[in-house]
Amino acid sequence: MTPLFLVGASKFAVDVCGFLAASLGAEYDPRGYLAVAGEELAADPARTSPFEAEALRSSRVVVAVAEPGSRARLFAEHREALREAAITVIHPTALLAPGVRIGVGTIVGPHCYVGTNARLGDLNVLNYHVGVGHHSELGDCNFLAPGFQCGNSAQIGNGNFFGLSCTVGPGVTIGNDNLLQAGSLVTQSIASNLLCFSSERLKALQRPGES
Repeated sequence: MTPLFLVGASKFAVDVCGFLAASLGAEYDPRGYLAVAGEELAADPARTSPFEAEALRSSRVVVAVAEPGSRARLFAEHREALREAAITVIHPTALLAPGVRIGVGTIVGPHCYVGTNARLGDLNVLNYHVGVGHHSELGDCNFLAPGFQCGNSAQIGNGNFFGLSCTVGPGVTIGNDNLLQAGSLVTQSIASNLLCFSSERLKALQRPGES
């Protein structure tokens, strides 16, 4: 059996480990977690070791790093080696329409939908309940948190991080290395290296009769 490690040791990595058994063939032997600098660790310490590039030459990996800064540093230093070592994980509850193409090292989690003729590059994460519209294209190293949805024919670059329940409109183009906070609604094209957030803020008022 081929040794397999999760790159990452945060709560997200533990969650990914939980659905690997349903997503992988019998040829892989999960060995544990490789902790990346900057993460908040949650994995079993007895099964966790520091990440070292040597692991990418001697085993296969699943890239399960969620924290945006840690992901950016990891890919800046090791993208090509990760592309060689990482395996693609598609949960059995995910639905891929005809003509979908998925690059190496991408995770498609539980209850995701990828539309007809959509293209996903390498080392992306589609968490759970994520929808990618038909004829849309994603580059490499994007993270789509639960509840992400994009319409048809969207164009998304590389290294973007989308928080919970972000929405990208049909035909919208998004550049590279953007951080979009939870609930962001993107209906017009944006460039690169931006921080985006919803203009609507939660308002909390005192209830009548309460002190």
